[in-house]
Amino acid sequence: MKRNSENLIHYGFIRGKDYASDVTRPEGIEEIDCGLGHSPFGFPEVAREALKNIDPRLLNEYPADPYSDALAANVRRRFGLEKKAGVFFDGAGSYGLLATILSNLVANEGVRRGSRVIGVGPQFTNIAMLAHRAEVPYQPLTPDLNLPYEEKLDLLVANREKDRQAAIVYVDNPNNPTGAAVGIDKIVDLAEATANGDLLIVDEAYGDAVPDSWSAFNILESYPHIIVVRSLSKTIGLASPRLGYVGMSEPVADVYREMRLVFTVDALTYLIAHKVMEPEVLAEFLPRVRQMTMEKKLEFLDILAKNGVNVFESMDTVSILLAEGGDNFYEKLFALGINTEDGATFEPTHPEMNNSMVRFRIPADSRKIQEVGKRLKNI
Repeated sequence: MKRNSENLIHYGFIRGKDYASDVTRPEGIEEIDCGLGHSPFGFPEVAREALKNIDPRLLNEYPADPYSDALAANVRRRFGLEKKAGVFFDGAGSYGLLATILSNLVANEGVRRGSRVIGVGPQFTNIAMLAHRAEVPYQPLTPDLNLPYEEKLDLLVANREKDRQAAIVYVDNPNNPTGAAVGIDKIVDLAEATANGDLLIVDEAYGDAVPDSWSAFNILESYPHIIVVRSLSKTIGLASPRLGYVGMSEPVADVYREMRLVFTVDALTYLIAHKVMEPEVLAEFLPRVRQMTMEKKLEFLDILAKNGVNVFESMDTVSILLAEGGDNFYEKLFALGINTEDGATFEPTHPEMNNSMVRFRIPADSRKIQEVGKRLKNI
């Protein structure tokens, strides 16, 4: 039976369009990618060695649980976790883990009792979409965009201390789209404020860009209501394998273990990640990437400032930032061959987000940074 667009909407499909689909880019112009948030600084060299040593016969096998156990052991060693803490992996990155948590871990009964997702915008925009998909209401706090990130989280703490109706509290640290971040003390404040019935999800997709001491993994065993999500797609540089992992205390892990999908990560990804995620490898690799990121980000920030572009608070070692450049800034950049993430994409998490703002992911080399500066002069 033929169905028109109204039929599709009736059956739950949502129409949309690609970013800047109405904007024409001049032919022959070099594209500068400042869009997707993957790291521009590569990955640990041990990944190449792992690829060379993979036995092709593994292609004929399902991935075995011992692969996952070995990866989890690396995470536990890195953050000093006891074995009773649950560590799980997903082949759709931290995004896939968030989808599973919201769709499966949050019972419909809890939603009927009034449970909802509370965050502080702007934040990772897909949390709004995933909450909608799971039929869990999403109700972000929307403070002034220029408020320091620490103060935004203070508002979230105050909200949870005052409002005792149970909620799923979602915070991304570092924040997406701004790249701002807070240390563990502020996350502890939030953990204390949510300890009486809330579920606290700390999304650390960009967490490798800041010191390990800032991670909520360090307090996972002290607060049984915390779930911490991480990704190898960002600072570690393995965007293609799409591997994400999640940590949770024993009570929550017991529930999650029964409902998670099996075989979501292929054996090849497990074997590569096992080498890359060794704490000793990351202890040598991550500081270098953070240093390179900081150097190029400061250079990029200088270029933006010289061209009158406003930048919101952002951590120097995080590869993304939120900038404001006037009406239709996103479309103007796109027409000049500069790919970014449209600020309007984040509007579901904060009503003031629009296409006068963009999320930049910094370029990896100075030539492209200078080229961005040259093109900005045409706006």
